[in-house]
Amino acid sequence: MKTRLLFTACALALTTQVLGQDGLYTRTRVLQEEGYTYKCDVTSYGLVTLYNTTNKLTYQYCRDNRTGKAYSHKWGSPDIMEYEDWVWPTCYSIVNKAFTPEMKAQEGSLRELIITLCINSLSGNVMEVRYKFLSSPDCIFQNVPISVFRTMELEFKKLKFKVTEEARNLNHVLLVWSQDPSVTIKYTLPSTPLNPGGSIGGDGGPATDWEDGTAPTPHFTGAAPTGQEEESEGSNGDGEGLETDTVPKTLP
Repeated sequence: MKTRLLFTACALALTTQVLGQDGLYTRTRVLQEEGYTYKCDVTSYGLVTLYNTTNKLTYQYCRDNRTGKAYSHKWGSPDIMEYEDWVWPTCYSIVNKAFTPEMKAQEGSLRELIITLCINSLSGNVMEVRYKFLSSPDCIFQNVPISVFRTMELEFKKLKFKVTEEARNLNHVLLVWSQDPSVTIKYTLPSTPLNPGGSIGGDGGPATDWEDGTAPTPHFTGAAPTGQEEESEGSNGDGEGLETDTVPKTLP
């Protein structure tokens, strides 16, 4: 009997230890911090959607108010935002700076974080931010504190994008990209609307290495080049249904 009790106690201790190592984002849950609350939705196939509970658009698709149908920006379509050279270096820098060197040095092959900015189609202000990654022991985001995502959210909400007349026909605008936090973009000239930035680098130097040593004032931006559409399932509890985000195939 003593042997059985000892075995049971050891098994429970081991189970507790293993569960404690699973990570913060292995199941759907609410994560509360002082002054803000995040929701973590995890699908059956392990896709994590992480967002502030104040968000209203997390599972609402981008809609063309003229047709009432989902909007997808295609090559040759009118631009919905104007392009500016500072855009990608600034966005990449916000992500890069939010993660500590220790977080970036975590071992794991799943290192891509998908960031979605929901932008007001009239004012160009960032209304909401959400993140996606895979729930896996091989994912470097599994134990990243909520405060890191909150820091990025607050920084992104300081940006103001210049939307076009075409954007005014939409309920909101989505800007989406995927990024390894250890990667940033070096600002180089000249650039073109389809190549807004320059060379890609790691953490060997400053988070964003501007040619003139100063970052341009972030007041407006352009839309990301469209290429690959990613469809994700989910519901905010009100039956909003499916969301389709447009993600560039390659880095700009």
